[in-house]
Amino acid sequence: TYVPGDEAALTGLFQKVFQTPLSEDHWRWKLKAHPTAVENVFIATHDASPIFQYAGMPIDYQTPWGHHIAMVSVDTMTHPDFRRRGLLTQVGRAAYDQWTRDGVPFVIGIRNDGWGSRLEALGWTDLFRLRCMIRPIALEPILGRKILRGREIEWPRRVRSISWAHDRVLEASMPHDRSVEIEE
Repeated sequence: TYVPGDEAALTGLFQKVFQTPLSEDHWRWKLKAHPTAVENVFIATHDASPIFQYAGMPIDYQTPWGHHIAMVSVDTMTHPDFRRRGLLTQVGRAAYDQWTRDGVPFVIGIRNDGWGSRLEALGWTDLFRLRCMIRPIALEPILGRKILRGREIEWPRRVRSISWAHDRVLEASMPHDRSVEIEE
């Protein structure tokens, strides 16, 4: 499991794997800002350097069965030189076994196509497919940037009603999955 001081190597691994920087402060905020009795970062090392990370963000959930700490699986990464050696299966299984012993009832996450058959090996079940949908909340700021080159103006009511109509058309065109229920 993680030990304090691993942050520098893990953020370096993140940059190598995802080709984007991650500060140590951001790593700590994401994975260690909400301390629990449950360890949430598991690593594999080679020559004392992390080459793999399996992590979960501990999140409070209220279910019909009570309050639980569950995990959101994030930032699973393997150094390119150590891929296809079973690290996801071995370390993932160790993490899930520990979380089960610690009373974590479930893990959620967004699957990565690179996991391949490891989804089944680790017991993941697809609940539903996610789609990336980018939807402007209001057209006026976009129009202001595109047409008015960033100048702020008070939009006439006519333009605001176009934005309202645009929102209604988008809402009506989106499919709704009746099997998914959202409760306050």
